[in-house]
Amino acid sequence: MADVLPEPDSGAAGTEWQTARALERAGVDVCTVWASDMRRRLRHGNLHYLLELPLTYRTALRAHLRQGRFDVVHVNQPHGYLAAQDLRARAPAAVFVHRSHGFEGRVEEDLAPWKRLHAVPRPAPVRVAHGLMRAALSRSNRMIARHAHGHIVSASQCAAYLTCHHGVAAERIAVIPQAAPRAFQEACPEPMDIGRRLKLLYVGQFAFIKAPFFVAQVAQQVLQARPQASFTWVCEGRNHAAARGL
Repeated sequence: MADVLPEPDSGAAGTEWQTARALERAGVDVCTVWASDMRRRLRHGNLHYLLELPLTYRTALRAHLRQGRFDVVHVNQPHGYLAAQDLRARAPAAVFVHRSHGFEGRVEEDLAPWKRLHAVPRPAPVRVAHGLMRAALSRSNRMIARHAHGHIVSASQCAAYLTCHHGVAAERIAVIPQAAPRAFQEACPEPMDIGRRLKLLYVGQFAFIKAPFFVAQVAQQVLQARPQASFTWVCEGRNHAAARGL
């Protein structure tokens, strides 16, 4: 189960899609549940993740358990903690695997200095709302660490964080780095000449969790050292103005 659309070439969605296809090729009977298969009422992203998605995952799990037996339940994001808790009660022989594409607690900890450096004054109600959301996310992380039988993470730092901060045994964590598509790996790159070294392309969201300020500082240093260089930043349309501002 993953609260994303089945896009094979799109970040976390692609990882989950490729995982399902690889299991099917290995002869495993796979039933997939995507965002399009689950009801969503809250349009706000964080409110959906923290308040609605845990219940949505649990509802989807219960519906499928009524239809048959499953040996393994694989859920994307820590917001599947209610499903993990429910599976232990309803199907104790099954294994619940939580997948994280970047454990949020570790990311928040790593970004804390940058947030302090680029802090923007906010009204008190906004600060309170953000505090409540951080507390809810922290609870999701604690609960998934407690109730999932195993975890798949993309980086060894996330595995160390799960062990050090949540007491998850190392043998319950698998580190599987995300890789570039096979077409990228097999393509023959053009020779690296001076012209290519002067053209920088960055493709990524402008969200704070993607460290846009760090990317902007690196770009400024390169452009100052190489005035003839060019830097192109590709992001969501609604973020174009903000990216240009950096």
